[in-house]
Amino acid sequence: MKKLNLLFFMLLIFLSCSGDKNKISNTKETSIENIKKIILSECPYMKEMKKDDELEIIYFGKTSKGLHICQSILTWNQRQTRRIIVLSSNFHYLGNYGGFAENAIKLENDILIFPFDEKYGNKIDFTQDKILEEVYLDGENPMFDRSLE
Repeated sequence: MKKLNLLFFMLLIFLSCSGDKNKISNTKETSIENIKKIILSECPYMKEMKKDDELEIIYFGKTSKGLHICQSILTWNQRQTRRIIVLSSNFHYLGNYGGFAENAIKLENDILIFPFDEKYGNKIDFTQDKILEEVYLDGENPMFDRSLE
């Protein structure tokens, strides 16, 4: 029995040490901090951040296709820029939709809902097999930006 316990303990240590360094933990606070680190290191528009700029991340969840949906709110010179960030299932930056006046409300059934009037567009649909290149939101047509630099 002692050997079995020792083997289990060693296996537990091995599994905890062998994970991806960018893997998000289960706690929301750690998840947000890790997501913020990934976004800061992989998103091209973050390279121009200054030390006085502030970055807030809202994590909406994971779609059934494995995409992680976040919103970044970058505050600089008393202005804010909002973007919807799409990360892969293993938390790598895929791209973003930018230029929103309001924060998204929630991710429900793989659809990200915004507080806009439905007739002017109030959602981004992530139910498709691929990320939509263009969406209709608040009377605008934001494009999905895949640029890495």
